[in-house]
Amino acid sequence: MPIVICNQPWEISRALRRIGVEADYMILDDNDAGWVMPGRADYNLNVYHRSGKDYPYKILFDKQSFFLKALFKYDVFHYHSNYPIFDNFYDLKILKKLGKKIVVSYWGCDIRLRSINSKYQYSSCDFCIVSCREKEKNRRKNIFARYANLKIAHGPELLEYAPPKSMLLPLFIDTNFWQASSNFPKKKQETFKIFHSFGNMKDRGDIRSTKEIRKAVSQLKKEGKKIDFVFYDKVPNRELKKFYEQVDIVVTQLNYGTYGLTALEGMALEKPVIAYIREKYKKYFPDLPIIDANPDNILKVLRRVIEDKNKLAEIGKKSRQFVCQYHDSEILAKKLYQMYKSLY
Repeated sequence: MPIVICNQPWEISRALRRIGVEADYMILDDNDAGWVMPGRADYNLNVYHRSGKDYPYKILFDKQSFFLKALFKYDVFHYHSNYPIFDNFYDLKILKKLGKKIVVSYWGCDIRLRSINSKYQYSSCDFCIVSCREKEKNRRKNIFARYANLKIAHGPELLEYAPPKSMLLPLFIDTNFWQASSNFPKKKQETFKIFHSFGNMKDRGDIRSTKEIRKAVSQLKKEGKKIDFVFYDKVPNRELKKFYEQVDIVVTQLNYGTYGLTALEGMALEKPVIAYIREKYKKYFPDLPIIDANPDNILKVLRRVIEDKNKLAEIGKKSRQFVCQYHDSEILAKKLYQMYKSLY
């Protein structure tokens, strides 16, 4: 709880359930998140899509009602992205006084700072059009850090911004769902298919170097390469699975310095993935089979891949193995459960 981060909080709650842990997912509002979440939250307080003069009071009443019931039902309260239930953070204060365990997860721009990130040669912050309120980010982070019993960064890059003593836990993915369909026809095709997607480019800006990827594809087509560029924006990821299965390679973020959920979905389907991995983070995953590329050399990398595509099948198999070893939801849910237990 209480917000949507891709489908990660939802997936965490379902993975915990699959290993026998009672876990529910509450969000403040998911009316705009149907394309992100594969299922509905257990509790949706619907705080942003109401009308009428009395709706602020009704929202407060609904928050208080949920919180009171939650105090009697749950032992661990796992927050995502420094967002409390109440604006004055008094839910954290009450939980602390009652001896409840508070966990907070960091996912990305909730704690990433443009003033630091922009110093790197390749930075997603350089292209982001969202206002970066660093003082507010730090304020929320510091408040949660004061109350949280456990702080989790879901990626090595985020350790750079997370509070001291934050623990690293990888992204979660359901490897049972994200595997190639057995009835999918695996036949050779003359056209080389490149997959790229970005859920909210219009709202965020070109933070994945989509323009550079498009330029590279256009140039390769001019050179006579038969290429089909498969691009989707704000399409439910579970609907995208059938499109992933039809492509030869997935090209994702070229300036974050690490990989995200799009890469994992492709890798889980045995698709080779191209992304930019910052040198300082490679020590966290030495056997990562991702093909490294950045906005400056994406044309060169794609050209090499297409001209030597016989290696792609082996890279795809290694990609699936990597995801199953390091990102499988149930394996990570067991680790998370042990983290919860260590708080007692």
